[in-house]
Amino acid sequence: MNRKLTIQTIAMGNLKHRRRQYVSLVFGIVLAMIFSCGVPFFLSCSRASREELRSREMGRQDVMILDAPEVNLDLLYKSGYLEEDPGFLHVISYGWTDEPQKGTAVGWLDERAAQLYYLQIQEGRMPQNPGEIAIEHSTLLRLGLENAQIGDVVTLHETAADETGYLAQTEDHTYTLVGILENRKSNLERTAIDRRNVTEKVPSAFVAPGTQPALGGKENQIALAYRPQNYEEIIFSWEEANLDYSHEINTDYHKESMCRSVG
Repeated sequence: MNRKLTIQTIAMGNLKHRRRQYVSLVFGIVLAMIFSCGVPFFLSCSRASREELRSREMGRQDVMILDAPEVNLDLLYKSGYLEEDPGFLHVISYGWTDEPQKGTAVGWLDERAAQLYYLQIQEGRMPQNPGEIAIEHSTLLRLGLENAQIGDVVTLHETAADETGYLAQTEDHTYTLVGILENRKSNLERTAIDRRNVTEKVPSAFVAPGTQPALGGKENQIALAYRPQNYEEIIFSWEEANLDYSHEINTDYHKESMCRSVG
């Protein structure tokens, strides 16, 4: 008796005789689905890894504004050039051991700045009490303190900050070393337009929050902030903002600011 041919019997027969080809086809579809899902995930992880590496080297902020008390930050917020809620790095002195040119600015981070600046600790902790200090590794070498260990006493010759500069008189201050930090200032020096500004004004030694300059001094500040992706298109008066390129340290993948200025 002849079997009645139907679409189902034809399909089953075709599947039976071409099983290997269909298995390969299904396997290829599954692989394609895995690949299509895996590539975006891989790219996302790669971007996250690059961003984390940049943050560890430069900080999470997009830009650092030196001599912030001199700059019209309100204008930068209103124009959209900077996003609000910045953090501030408070500069209280400049300190050295043997040679002033091998010294560093000394300062502290407010709570928001600590989040943005994202300092990495090699050993120990950040200062919490008066008389404590944490210093970047490369700065310890520059100060001739390459053998310094946590708990050691460190004496710096210091001159107090005076807004955008430093006073002439020098005082000795003694600290307990409580933290050794990964390098940050040396990374900024490599990318800054004005390296001298970074060398003289950006701290690589940090004391307890709230520490004040010595008598007669007045702290300087560095603003740490995010800015929008279209910041290069924003128009504002640089003269009115009292801002120029020497004030800026760009840390958003080391891009140079191309913001148009007027006035």
